[in-house]
Amino acid sequence: MNFVPLISLPLVVYPGESVNLHVKEEPFLSLVKDCFAENKPFGILTQVKRQTTEFGTLVQISEWVNAHEDGGVDLRIKGEQVIQVLEHVSSVPEKPYAGAIVQYPHNVMDKGDSKISEAILQSVQHMLSLMGVSDRLVLEGIPKSYEIAHSVGFRLEEEYEILQILTEIQRLEYIRRHLHQIGTVVDELERMKERVQMNGHFRHISPKDTDD
Repeated sequence: MNFVPLISLPLVVYPGESVNLHVKEEPFLSLVKDCFAENKPFGILTQVKRQTTEFGTLVQISEWVNAHEDGGVDLRIKGEQVIQVLEHVSSVPEKPYAGAIVQYPHNVMDKGDSKISEAILQSVQHMLSLMGVSDRLVLEGIPKSYEIAHSVGFRLEEEYEILQILTEIQRLEYIRRHLHQIGTVVDELERMKERVQMNGHFRHISPKDTDD
């Protein structure tokens, strides 16, 4: 257990993921300035439907990119590990921001059954290719579930559900179920693609294609 300063945002940051943030409002501006000056991490809790949640991610500022004339700053953060709030601390002495006492639940990052992960990855790549955004999936060495989660059209609530799942194999199964649910849509996209390609071309008609 440990105390960390917190920001609540409608955002999911996964362990190992790099995210760019623009911060200009207090108290968040004071928080990131303090954490950068002291080389300390802070927590981002996912805000779902304007409600602060129980799980979030401990992040570290990896780069202070730019400071703007209006006082805002651009910075790059990197997710470190999943956190779970045990107790909110509404105020920090002599600081304008809040925090929480958190614990760091054990998170199994190993992918487990490689056949499952490879099958899921192929399905995702096929779907993204049909959508014309196959370049969206860039594998960077972090668990595949985290890399895939931001590329398959999950709603924020679904991304947050994945954050709460603490084994890689279960995260992959969650994604597999999601892909199964939208499988009919992907199949229809493939059929539409074929129909578009046939438009304007001569089409061979066989007697088998006609009604008796």
